[in-house]
Amino acid sequence: MLKKTGAYLKRKIDHAILLSYYLTPKRKTACDDDSMDVLVALEASFGGLGDFMLSFDVLRGFGEFYEGKRIVLLVRAEYVAFAESTGIVDEVIGFPTETAVKNHMETEIDFANKLRKRGFHAIINIRFGKHLHSDLLIRVLNSKQKIKINSYTLNYRLSLVERVTESWYTTAINVDRDSNNEMLLIRYAKCLRALGYTGFLANLPRIPYSKEAKKLDISEYVAICPGSSSTKKNWQWEKYALIVQYINSKYNLQCVLIGSQSDSEIYVAEQICNYDGTVKVVNLVGKTSIAETVEVIRGAQLYIGNDTGPSHIAAAVDTKAIWLSHCVRPGEFVPYVVESKELHGFQVPLFHEMDCFNCLYDNANVLSRCLKANNIHPCVSNITVDEVKNAIDNMII
Repeated sequence: MLKKTGAYLKRKIDHAILLSYYLTPKRKTACDDDSMDVLVALEASFGGLGDFMLSFDVLRGFGEFYEGKRIVLLVRAEYVAFAESTGIVDEVIGFPTETAVKNHMETEIDFANKLRKRGFHAIINIRFGKHLHSDLLIRVLNSKQKIKINSYTLNYRLSLVERVTESWYTTAINVDRDSNNEMLLIRYAKCLRALGYTGFLANLPRIPYSKEAKKLDISEYVAICPGSSSTKKNWQWEKYALIVQYINSKYNLQCVLIGSQSDSEIYVAEQICNYDGTVKVVNLVGKTSIAETVEVIRGAQLYIGNDTGPSHIAAAVDTKAIWLSHCVRPGEFVPYVVESKELHGFQVPLFHEMDCFNCLYDNANVLSRCLKANNIHPCVSNITVDEVKNAIDNMII
C-alpha cells in the first residue's frame, strides 16, 4: 500500500514539474526560415496502434500537399521502428511516453529541449479530443507557423484551458463533423482540406510490404487476434477456441494467434491453445514485431479479431476481416468509409445491438454503469458463436 502511494505521489510530482517546464516562458531562438521540415503531430500518434493505423492515409496527404518539404512525424516511441520501416514519412521522432521509458520526467524534458533546437517550416497538430500533451510540447517548439486543426464532437464547447492553448498557435482551424460518429478517415480528410489541400479524398490506409519481416512457413491459415489493450472489449476466449475448432474441422485451415506482449493477451492465447488438446493453432502472441504482425495478417485467408490495432492492419493490407466490435461509438472506427471509392464487404463488423447503442455520445452514464457491472461490454460478449461461424462461411470461399 505504501509502495503504491509513493509511486502515485512521485507520478503526480513529475507531472507538476513537467507542467511547470512547459508553461515557464522560454527564450525565443531563431527559426530557420529555409527549413524543409514540417512537423506533424496527430492525436492518433499518441494513442493505440489502431488509431495510428488510421492516420496513414492523411500522412500520405501531407506528403502530397507539402511537396518538396520533409514530413517529420511525432509518434509514441513504441511505433518508431514500424513507422520508419513503412517509409510513410521522411523522418520519425519518438515521443517518450510514461509506459516506454524510466525516469520519464527527466527524459521528456531532455527530449523537448533537443527538439527546441530545431527550426520547422511548419508545425501541425490535429486533435479530436481533450488531450493537451501535444499542445504543451508544441508551445515550446520553434516555428513561425503553428497550426492546430480541431474536429470536436457536435455542440462541443471549448473550456477556458483549451481557449488558452489555442493562443499558442498562429492558426486554429475548426472542422465540423457531420455526426459524432463520423468515420475517422473522413474526419482526417476534412482536416487536410481545411488546411488547403482541397482535392484530398479519404482513402484506405496502405502499408507497403516489409522485406525485413519474417514470413510464416504456413501457406493457408486464418489469423486471429483474441485480445486487445482493454479486456472490456474482448470476446470471450472460450468462444474463440470454439471458432478455432470450427475452422480446423470444416476448412482444414490452421489458425495463427497474434497479439501484444501484455500479460492478459498472452494468458488468453494460452487458454485457447490448451482448450481441449485438439485445436491446430500457432501461437505468436507476444512474439512478433508490428511489421511481422502486418505480414502475418497480409498472408491470411481471413482475419478475426476484437476492436483493436491488428483489425485496422487487416484493412490496410486488404485482408478480409471479421470484427467483434462493441457499440460504444459505432461508425467511428468500423466499418471503414472512404470518399475515393465504394467498399464492398471486405470487413464485417459483428456486434450485439442493444437499447444503449452509441452510449458514449447518447448516454455516458449508461456506459459508466455498464463498465462497472460487466467484465466485458454486453454488446460484445453477447455475440454468439453461430453468428461468427456464419460470417466465416460467407467470407471463406
